[in-house]
Amino acid sequence: MTQASSIKLCKRCRAEVPGDATTCPYDGAPLEAIPDDPLIGKVFAGKYEIESILGRGGMSIVYRARDVFMERVVAIKILHTNLMSDNTAIQRFRQEAQAAGGLNHPNIMTVYDFGLTAEDQAFLVMELFDGPTLAEILENETRITPDRTVRLARQICDGLDHAHKKGIVHRDLKPSNLCIVKREDGKEMVKIVDFGIAKFMPQEGRKSQQLTQTGQIFGSPLFMSPEQCTGKSLDARTDIYSLGCLLYEALTGAPPFMGDTAYDTMTMHINEAPTPLRKVAADANIPELVQTPVMKCLQKKPEDRYQSAADMKDDLPPLGDDPQHTTTQWAPTWYSSIRYNREARVAVAVGTTILLCAIPCLLVFFYYPGPDVDQGTLYDRLDWGTKISTAEKAIEDGHYAFARRQLEDAEFIAKTKFNETAKEILTLNIEARLGSESGDFKYAEDANIALLKLYDEKAQRVYESEMSALDELRVSNLSPEQKKKSAQARVGRIETAVRELAARQKHSKEEKLLLRALEVDKEVLGPDHPRIAELDTLLAECYMHVQNTPPIKGLLSTALNIWQTHLPGGENNPQTIKALLRLGEFERDQSDFEAADKDLKRGLDLAGKAYNKNKNNADLLIEAYNSYADYLKQTHKIAESGKYFELANKLMSKQELKH
Repeated sequence: MTQASSIKLCKRCRAEVPGDATTCPYDGAPLEAIPDDPLIGKVFAGKYEIESILGRGGMSIVYRARDVFMERVVAIKILHTNLMSDNTAIQRFRQEAQAAGGLNHPNIMTVYDFGLTAEDQAFLVMELFDGPTLAEILENETRITPDRTVRLARQICDGLDHAHKKGIVHRDLKPSNLCIVKREDGKEMVKIVDFGIAKFMPQEGRKSQQLTQTGQIFGSPLFMSPEQCTGKSLDARTDIYSLGCLLYEALTGAPPFMGDTAYDTMTMHINEAPTPLRKVAADANIPELVQTPVMKCLQKKPEDRYQSAADMKDDLPPLGDDPQHTTTQWAPTWYSSIRYNREARVAVAVGTTILLCAIPCLLVFFYYPGPDVDQGTLYDRLDWGTKISTAEKAIEDGHYAFARRQLEDAEFIAKTKFNETAKEILTLNIEARLGSESGDFKYAEDANIALLKLYDEKAQRVYESEMSALDELRVSNLSPEQKKKSAQARVGRIETAVRELAARQKHSKEEKLLLRALEVDKEVLGPDHPRIAELDTLLAECYMHVQNTPPIKGLLSTALNIWQTHLPGGENNPQTIKALLRLGEFERDQSDFEAADKDLKRGLDLAGKAYNKNKNNADLLIEAYNSYADYLKQTHKIAESGKYFELANKLMSKQELKH
């Protein structure tokens, strides 16, 4: 949804209503005009250019934005400013980021970033999908065919199984939280979204944040399990029930239970049995093989349902394009449908035509090499991904010899079919894990040695690429303004390259890259640009690694002066305070105690003021306490040093309790 002045917001239910209405058509509450959003057209958090509003909720606004560094379109969820003082809202927002950010599965929304801006705005950056939700599809089509439902259900099971194995229960699974996108081969792919009320299941070695207590109820009444409706403790089986509810609606066009009020609906979930699907939609031709798994999901007692999403997927009817199953049981239903149903015969004719038209697509699937930066056919990508998934499952089940054969095949594909090393690196990482878990430590060692070689080669390529880009920028015919934009857009890439080189102990190349970047950026951006301060600090860190101490103080002092002069707030800016502490710490380590006393004491004073102004600066104050305490300890002021260490520990404990 893009921003438009003709859209109004309901004060009660927060629905957005287009047109000139003055009251909400859903609950009759007054409507208020939505003011122009000040973030549209601005760069948020230093790298996200806000383009439009996608949606609003009671806790947050979701924007469409462009990541100027990664050059991709993303969705940014920003917590309402008035909730920043609400600890529960902050923790829920943080938990959503932790829940979704800890998951990595093709059927689950990807989270790219999470943080807090200098203006105290909490934000979450997510994958942006180009496709409708299942709710929107059902609104337009009422219901979908059984085979389409099964294809989607198998993917939902895969995504849920991944989340549950990570100890995360979604707790709000419903059609509007399932995005349907088109894959490269044209098939539909499910993306599970919105982990806003997800809950971490108790796991050995982990204590989850107790943002809810037994008796509290969260979710959507049409899709809530009986235990969810009664406020009991939940586990993965509540998502199984919700999945049954949404599949029931997808197949019949109506949810299994719907009372006049939310309370009535929840009471029905607790007490009433659902009507068999084929009685609700007799003309939908729902096979028994589809109805039975859905009805099992809807059992009142969790122990009577499927105990895992993987179990449910295994019980779903097989499909012809699923290599793990045959179509023996599925075929009779569709055969009789084709034989006696005119519409089905038309569908077969259309399907045949589509198959003939699909030949070019098959050629693309097997022969199109992909973009230059990441070459490899779709077939090879699928082949590699299948072997990796099979190997990981075999490792989990203890079938180590089989897993090893799959990984050897995957490694061969990664080496010979692709022109980038990411897939080979992932394969070798899994090989190292296999060696450790199976006790074959020589196999693990060989994988790790190969990994180190790949990482070194990758660092060298990154170094050469960035050096070449800097040289091209210097001699390019771009206008000064265009050069500035290009230099600023490469900020993240230079820092990533530097970190990569530092991790590989390639400090000589790290120094050369930073000196070249400083030389070019001073020409393009000017000697006092904050970007120069960042590069000076990185170069100082590089010299610390190789113990080349003479230039370090000058670099840190220059960076400090630039930030003091050019950042908002001057010396009160947290970035400036951090630079002051960094300078004082270096002076302390070089036994320049007079200068260290002055800078660290000043940094401590400013960090204290910053913390009093904004409690999110606690980490800055903890660093200041510890840095000054170390200085006092080195100058043999033990008692005074202990006092500041104690202050740091108290504040750290306070922060841990808070989070």
